[in-house]
Amino acid sequence: MKTDREVPGCEEALAVNSLIQELNTLFQGSSQTIVDQESFVERIDYNVEQSSIQDSKFVEHVFKMERYQRGNKKIHLVFCLTVVIIFVFISIIVADL
Repeated sequence: MKTDREVPGCEEALAVNSLIQELNTLFQGSSQTIVDQESFVERIDYNVEQSSIQDSKFVEHVFKMERYQRGNKKIHLVFCLTVVIIFVFISIIVADL
């Protein structure tokens, strides 16, 4: 019976087998890297979606605040005019006395 060294091409077969095992290890590492990158991309996609939703809510709140401030100016104007009218009435009453 021939030993491993006596079989022709056995060393080349062992070298090829070793290279195939190294390639397998590299592909497994690449596979894990791809899975990790996929999770990163999914998180980035989720964050982009959430920021888009938050941006639209922000714009909505800005418009509400602008409408409120416009209405608030009207209320201040009505209040000031009411105070002026009351002051004028008091002045008229005091002047008649």
